[in-house]
Amino acid sequence: MNSGITPLYGRDFTTCIRGLAVLLIAIFHVLLEWDGMPRYINLTGSVCVATFLFLSGYGIHESYKKNGLKDYWHKRFKRIILPYTLFITLLIPFTSDYNLKDYLLDITYIHSSYWFIEFLVWNYIIYWIVQKYFSKYLFTIFLLFAIFGVNFLMQMEAEQVLSFPAGILLSKHIDSIRLLSKKNLVLIATGCFVFGSFFLLLKEVPTIHAYKGSIAYNYILLMIKLPMGITLSLIPLFIPFVLRSRLLYLCGVASLEIYLVHLALLPLAQQQPLSLLLYILLNIILVYVLYKLDNVIISRL
Repeated sequence: MNSGITPLYGRDFTTCIRGLAVLLIAIFHVLLEWDGMPRYINLTGSVCVATFLFLSGYGIHESYKKNGLKDYWHKRFKRIILPYTLFITLLIPFTSDYNLKDYLLDITYIHSSYWFIEFLVWNYIIYWIVQKYFSKYLFTIFLLFAIFGVNFLMQMEAEQVLSFPAGILLSKHIDSIRLLSKKNLVLIATGCFVFGSFFLLLKEVPTIHAYKGSIAYNYILLMIKLPMGITLSLIPLFIPFVLRSRLLYLCGVASLEIYLVHLALLPLAQQQPLSLLLYILLNIILVYVLYKLDNVIISRL
């Protein structure tokens, strides 16, 4: 991790934000397993997912600006596809009702065990196709896919359809954004939070909440998750320590492994202190082993 000044949305900056987001997601999933947890904790996970997708869209376009589509799928294979396939393969002996059809659907992202990974890979596929054949209309086509998604996808995907393309838009204008003063950036982050909070309160109005599960409700959720996800991506403006945390940086580096492992072990995350401690220790050990294994295989490709 660079000990100097970290540029806004530079590599170290985004790595630490990913680390923070994946830890919050893990905490959210554990709390969701426990009885008596308030409904509003659901917001934590979806906001962090929005941040992940936002930074993924940003990162993919930053890479494109430097290298075009050269080694595009080779990089995606090493960073996402191979580690995910390896993980799903390692899970087979521990899954009693798993079969070959489920396995093939899983690793081809047609019906994956982890919806977020499937959704992310499909965003990568769309990006590659559009950049290769219709690059002039990149954002327009993503916007059309977003309109389709919010109307026809399940709620978890529908509320995130703008997060990845918003990251692409950030990359397109990052040089201008980096010229903004800290005061203006704080105003943007605060404005996004206030905007998201307004729609969060709006959806709790009984007459509005009655439409939960409908397409109209998806549009309201869209106005919550991405704005708050953008605010989270700018959290170092308010808490500079985030960029100095070695823990968050390491979690960001191993964010994929943390995401996969913590979900697989969730049944162990009981409310008793000893069970929770065991869950945390197993996560640390298995994330480390999986990360090392991924890198040993990747280094030989």
